[in-house]
Amino acid sequence: MSTPVYPHIGDIGTVFRVTIKNSDGAIIDCSSATVIRFSFLKPTGISVSKVGSFYTDGSDGIVQWITSEATDLDIKGLWLMQVYIELDDGSWYTTKDKFNVNSNIATY
Repeated sequence: MSTPVYPHIGDIGTVFRVTIKNSDGAIIDCSSATVIRFSFLKPTGISVSKVGSFYTDGSDGIVQWITSEATDLDIKGLWLMQVYIELDDGSWYTTKDKFNVNSNIATY
């Protein structure tokens, strides 16, 4: 997983990028994906799902989701993220990754 070093509450334009790999660690060509879903579990236990996209054309196995609203990262604390993908030959979930969302001193 590739997440920002220090995502903060309300950040817009934060990129969550994941390289899809098989259990042997080989990159999977995702260019035929019909579904790319990023699921997030907030520190409160509430789950949200976002539609992901390819970083390039999917042949490199890299998918991403970019925050677009101040409410996307709305609670400080430890979050979990997992990607679900559907390809021509099956559907899979990635391992779960953890990241922290930090608070701010002030809002503008």
